Amino acid sequence: MAKLELEIEHFPPDLKSTKRLFGRADAKEVEPLIAAMIPGLSIEKTEGLLKPESQLSKYFGFLQISIYPLQQMVEASFNTRNPAIHGLTDNNTFSFQLYKNDPSKDALGMFALPGNTGHGVAKVMLQNLVDLMDDLERTKLTIKAGDELGGYVWLRYGGLIDPSVQDKAKFPDLKKRLKEKIDLLAPQIIKMYPENGLEIIDAILKLITSEDPQTFWAIANIDIPVTPLEKSSAMPKSYTPSIFLLNEEGKVPLGLVMFAGESWKGIIDLSRGSPSRAMLECMIHDHKLKIFPKNVLTELQERLLWER
Repeated sequence: MAKLELEIEHFPPDLKSTKRLFGRADAKEVEPLIAAMIPGLSIEKTEGLLKPESQLSKYFGFLQISIYPLQQMVEASFNTRNPAIHGLTDNNTFSFQLYKNDPSKDALGMFALPGNTGHGVAKVMLQNLVDLMDDLERTKLTIKAGDELGGYVWLRYGGLIDPSVQDKAKFPDLKKRLKEKIDLLAPQIIKMYPENGLEIIDAILKLITSEDPQTFWAIANIDIPVTPLEKSSAMPKSYTPSIFLLNEEGKVPLGLVMFAGESWKGIIDLSRGSPSRAMLECMIHDHKLKIFPKNVLTELQERLLWER
């Protein structure tokens, strides 16, 4: 047996249907395999990521649980629908993978179509996932950030870029591109802060060159409003200015421009008290950001870049 699947479909309440089981297996067949593979995990706990139903039911798509005996892995994938469409042609995906013998491989993935976000679905599911991971006593999830906004969003949610697992030929290009982007954004920064714009630029450049991976959080969370850069050689191939949701002045946060279109590999550390978890929970609960690497930031940066 290479793979066994259970699929559970959740219809929005206005379609007047109930969840049903379909696919290659039924719950009675899959449940004991899940429990044997990942002690403490169950179908009910996996479905628990969709709670509270009152808030998420109109976005339900389907949940697919897959058992991989050879890899000793359980994968759960949630497909959430755009409430205006109800079909599966326009959807977001949230998934996680848990390994029986090597928790260091545990992984988390999210894919969201541009324009199909902002409903709070991911925040609820992420909070439920944190609770589930606590229950299973697992503390780290690997992530691969990419596409148009993933490289930015995962930094905002506490993702740590791990230089040791990057493509060694490409990772140095990330810092090079960040420096080039600051050069292109410099006129806007100086115009906005004529008295100390150069100091702000210098502070950001110090963040870029730092060896502390948490400094990428600082850069991603700089909310100085800037006009998005045009496509150029300084931009990654997947950078697309048209995906930005501009404010009334046609601007977006500087941190978004810096990481939009960038791809990287890393982890989210869910250990209790870890900075990564604290960053994630700040975003989940819409708290003001209070965490940043003070060893790098100056009083000037704290005053100008971190006001909330």
